[in-house]
Order: sequence, then structure tokens, then C-alpha cells
Amino acid sequence: ILIIDCRKNNVFIHGHILGSSNICIEDNDIFFKKYFKKTIILVCENGKYSSNKVSFLKKKGFFDVKNLNGGINSWIKDGYPLV
Repeated sequence: ILIIDCRKNNVFIHGHILGSSNICIEDNDIFFKKYFKKTIILVCENGKYSSNKVSFLKKKGFFDVKNLNGGINSWIKDGYPLV
């Protein structure tokens, strides 16, 4: 499972989900080739931006892509840690 934090890097470095990566996925051929068959969970601040990115990746042919509903805000509210 690949957890991708879609927030800007300057926000990501101040706290993110353990094991998540801050990767740009905008028409990035290297990303598409490397992660096409992976399970991907996208995270943003509140779940809206990452939801749009889920749709974007599904249009590109990715099939196992999910959104963290409520984003990092819900993660924190539910008591999960950030690193």
C-alpha cells in the first residue's frame, strides 16, 4: 500500500502519516509506470483535493485508488498520530 500525501511539501514536513510520501502525481509518467499496480491511498487536508486526484488516477487506468475521507483533519480528530 502506498499512502500519498497531496498537501504541499512545506505542510507535509510539519506532520504527516507515518509511511506516507509527498509525491507529485500530475501527469508524471515515472509515477504511472512505477505505481500502476499498487494500492494507493491519497490524503490531503480535508479529503476534497485528494478525492479529485482519485478521479484523475482512475481516468488514467488506476483501479485500486482510495481517498482518506476527511483527510488529515479527520485522521487527527480520530486520535491517530502524525510524524
